[in-house]
Amino acid sequence: MKKNEKDYIEIPLPNFDQIDVDGRYMEFGVEIKCNGIWRIHKNDKDDYFPSDFHAHRMDKPEKLDLYTGRVYSISDKNFMYTLPSKVMRFFRGEALARCKEGRIKDIFSEEISFTYLNN
Repeated sequence: MKKNEKDYIEIPLPNFDQIDVDGRYMEFGVEIKCNGIWRIHKNDKDDYFPSDFHAHRMDKPEKLDLYTGRVYSISDKNFMYTLPSKVMRFFRGEALARCKEGRIKDIFSEEISFTYLNN
């Protein structure tokens, strides 16, 4: 890893109304709400719950299955809610735009694995 390169990617999710159906951010003058900052570790040492490719929410104890959009509680591993498909498309696009890590780019390029891309 290069000297200034982080071992994770952080993706702030805007208000869901600010994301179009294709997962693109619709620029407004002022962003008021935020739906958390999610972190994808390039080499995550915790268990594979909820999937071998997941994100951690930094402002709440939640984990996101990046294949399905399902969000789980970290404390009891129970399913909590599912992020909308358009939000997951935004998430995927932002992660790809920011990531230089080959493994993560390779995983995101396997579109058939992501249920929200196949609806």
